[in-house]
Amino acid sequence: MIGSVIRTYGFFLLRTLIPLALLPALSHALGAEGFGIALTMQSLGLIGSLVVQYGFHVSASREIGLATEPAQIKLISSKVLGAQGITSVLATVLVVIGGLFTGIFSGSFWPILSAVLFTLGTGLSPAWYFRGTGRAATGIALEVIGQAVSLVAIVLFVRSPEQLEFSLLAVALGPVLSTAIGLVWLMRELGGLDRPSWKAVLDAVTIGFPLFLVRASSSGFTFGSVWIVGLLATAQDAAYFGVASKLIGAITVMSQPITFTLLPNISRAAKESRGTAIRVATKWGSALLIVALCGVAGVYVLGDFVIGVLFADDMAPAAELTKVLSWVCILVAIKETLGDLMLIPLHRDRIVAGGVMFGGASGLALALLLVPLWGSSGMVLARMVAEVLVILVLTAGVWTLLRSPQQPAVNS
Repeated sequence: MIGSVIRTYGFFLLRTLIPLALLPALSHALGAEGFGIALTMQSLGLIGSLVVQYGFHVSASREIGLATEPAQIKLISSKVLGAQGITSVLATVLVVIGGLFTGIFSGSFWPILSAVLFTLGTGLSPAWYFRGTGRAATGIALEVIGQAVSLVAIVLFVRSPEQLEFSLLAVALGPVLSTAIGLVWLMRELGGLDRPSWKAVLDAVTIGFPLFLVRASSSGFTFGSVWIVGLLATAQDAAYFGVASKLIGAITVMSQPITFTLLPNISRAAKESRGTAIRVATKWGSALLIVALCGVAGVYVLGDFVIGVLFADDMAPAAELTKVLSWVCILVAIKETLGDLMLIPLHRDRIVAGGVMFGGASGLALALLLVPLWGSSGMVLARMVAEVLVILVLTAGVWTLLRSPQQPAVNS
């Protein structure tokens, strides 16, 4: 298990560092305004990708991890992709509407088209299939390919704000390439796909709804925060907060290799003993907290230097925002331990959904109030309050679970 986590981290570091390398290139070439538009487009695309994914990145990998026959894996994969055909149409409509209302896009066709492409490329990624079959590193490696293509295109061909449209397309087409390769790989391995009935596909959508709410309520607010700033403030505010969010996000997502790799294992352990599952989750949750603490310390020591050296001069205000936002790392580590490592493997999906819905809705309400007043600083405060509220709900859920008698895991 430890070897699998270490191997996954190697590819995950590449997937984290390549998008970070893209940020200075865009900042110097496009200026704060164009940079803010690019980050806002990407943020809108991430919101749409959550609709496409629909929680299958967790539920499908969990079910594939529990499957014992190749035919079962093929059927699960077929139903997931059928369901994502429905969610892709819905996501495209939502992203187009969101793009039309985003004032800093000025009604331009290119940011909206790029957001749609980014939505589909990111949302349809079959990384859940590789995680469920014990190859999380493979899914991440495929994503790295697309990111590298985007980075090379930006570095080689983007030199000025006049090339904004090309920059947007380059950022969006990377995920499309990765997903295309991954889907071809999946279908060749499975020998094609089954043709599940409409009822089976709709059942998959219904069953996945609680975890979709989890993602839409927590990651939806996180991924969409830059778009909200761009919607309610200025392109410059979106650029400042976007840099802070990306840098801190690179630290918080370091937990994903642990959660993705351990989810199927903890789910299997939970079938035998709830106590064993809790002990494994606690051990690895401690590792998440250590990573988060190191991340906060690193931001305070190196934040000003990194932003001053790597980014254009007009991005200096992002440094202080990054320091304040870094405290979210600790909150996210606690939240993922309680939710992804404890409650979800024990099939308490609805508790997690309720917690993140409450926190996400509260954070969104605060953002709508504070961003028009304080710009990017208002979004930082809203993000931190949202995470604290989620932790309070999940803590109550774990406490209730520990006090209840041992029983077979059910989705409650």
